[in-house]
Amino acid sequence: MVSANPLSKYLLFIIMSCFLVFSLSSCANISGLSPTNEDYKPVVTARVRTGAIQNVTAFTGMVRANQEIYVSAPFPGKVSEVFFEVGDKVTEGEILFTLSPDEIQDNIAILEEQLKVAQANVSLAENGVAAAWGSQYESQKIQLESALKSAEKNYIALKASYDEYLHLYEQKMITRQQFMEIKTRFEQAKIALNSAIDAYDLYVNQLSKENIDIADDQLIQAQASFDVIRLQLESARKKLDQTRVTAPISGVIGSKQIMTGALSSPEIPAYVILDQSSVLVMITVTEQVINRLQKGDPVSVEIPSAGSTPYIGKIHFISPSADDTTMAYTVGIKIDNPDGHIKPGMTASAGIRTQKRDNALIIPLSSVLTGDGESYVFTMKNGKAVKRVITTGLTDDEHVEVTSGLNPGDILIIKGHQYLRDQDAIRIIKGEADQE
Repeated sequence: MVSANPLSKYLLFIIMSCFLVFSLSSCANISGLSPTNEDYKPVVTARVRTGAIQNVTAFTGMVRANQEIYVSAPFPGKVSEVFFEVGDKVTEGEILFTLSPDEIQDNIAILEEQLKVAQANVSLAENGVAAAWGSQYESQKIQLESALKSAEKNYIALKASYDEYLHLYEQKMITRQQFMEIKTRFEQAKIALNSAIDAYDLYVNQLSKENIDIADDQLIQAQASFDVIRLQLESARKKLDQTRVTAPISGVIGSKQIMTGALSSPEIPAYVILDQSSVLVMITVTEQVINRLQKGDPVSVEIPSAGSTPYIGKIHFISPSADDTTMAYTVGIKIDNPDGHIKPGMTASAGIRTQKRDNALIIPLSSVLTGDGESYVFTMKNGKAVKRVITTGLTDDEHVEVTSGLNPGDILIIKGHQYLRDQDAIRIIKGEADQE
């Protein structure tokens, strides 16, 4: 066994002596702490106050474009040119695609010729109406009127002679042959008068009216034919303008189902244009929440895919009835999106205020402790911590409503309270103190 070096023993003795001195010094310092530094616990206080508090519930939803416009071809036709692809920005009025105009232009040329013929037919019918009401009608009418007057005059004269001869015949002053001659002439005058009356009535009341009606009907038919062709021509010209299909709104091309050379179909949308200058966040809420919302209410919306900063939107619409399947109500929140960072289809979380109180007793949420199934806080009274059991109401991210257990103006311990027990002596390092 090798004995220890004397120098090593000396160094070990020096080290042990220093350690012993240090230990005794530390014990002396601990035993020398004053009662004030050991028994009074440092805390931060604040006065209990009243204020507004609201309960905000997060609802998950989906982003949709504010407007989603489907653009289709106005009629079937061959596609001549296509100008935009998916993702392209488009301005209202820009041409999206064109259809071949050849067939329409041929139809316009045919209709223009047909319209000229129809116009000529209208002119002929107008001349026929003028003739029916013109000089020929008046000349014939005058002749018939003259014949009627002559027949009336002859009838009146012969009627007078007949009456006179009848009297003479009855007095046997003339022979039967003489009387029969005047009677025959009178009856012939009567027949001539009736014939003149019938001829005049027939022409004025029947034949002339029929001619005029026929002429009028011909004019109506000619004008109707002209109008039909004119409308067809106007429609064809409008259709020619529609071969250039333009964007009804400004936005971004969301989808495209059209290609050059293919046949277009009005039933299949050629383009879908999304207006992303503003978007709608669609959420669903329960019947307990729906009547607490109003159109125009501000809403904070988080969209993680579009950035960490919350967006402020407004309630744009509230569904008046619940969905038959989910029994929830749809709410649309409109958000301005000028830079286009928010894209349709992104998920969002909207913080909806479900309850609010304006004059509630509120304290910091962090000041509340729990234990043995109850909530409690510490207040300060006469330099000591006082445990107060409380009941709470609404809660937000930082504060909680106290419905019982505290009064406005109480001095609440908001920091250092985790290490307190009831009636512990405390020392305020920041905040207010009670005046007792």
